[in-house]
Amino acid sequence: SQMLSLFDNLKVVAIVRHPCGAINSWLTAPGEFPKDAEPLSEWRYARCRKTALEEFWGFEDWKKVTRLHLQLEKEYPDTFRIVQYERLLDALMSEVKQLFEFLELPFTPQTEQFLIESHTRHDENQYSVYKNLQIVRNKWQTELAESIKTEIINEISGTDLERFLV
Repeated sequence: SQMLSLFDNLKVVAIVRHPCGAINSWLTAPGEFPKDAEPLSEWRYARCRKTALEEFWGFEDWKKVTRLHLQLEKEYPDTFRIVQYERLLDALMSEVKQLFEFLELPFTPQTEQFLIESHTRHDENQYSVYKNLQIVRNKWQTELAESIKTEIINEISGTDLERFLV
């Protein structure tokens, strides 16, 4: 975190997704979750995926990294900003305009047109930017195992991370 104070013009944006959405996305991504791994035993610690200290996978890492983001946003409000993924989905244009303002970037007609076009069709490719936002937002509600959803929501409720249960 001290590194943020070393740069005059540095701006950092962290996009934080609902923990169930983040875990489901990882578990269902063919290139990210190992085919031979068992989601019910790996979702929390992700031992099947970690090969180095700098690897962040699974729910425990989601909590750790998100708490770090909260700390950085509190310590460096002019430098570090958290954007909730679901808020982007709910109010894309206004959220992106605020984000561009924070980053001191112009919000151009070209940017606006790209945002409109990228959400008017849905491409099933995992890494495509062309997505129907409501399909993406709600996938975890039907795809993620009930036991995982229940554990995540119960564990986060009433904590400093509860705001991400939107």
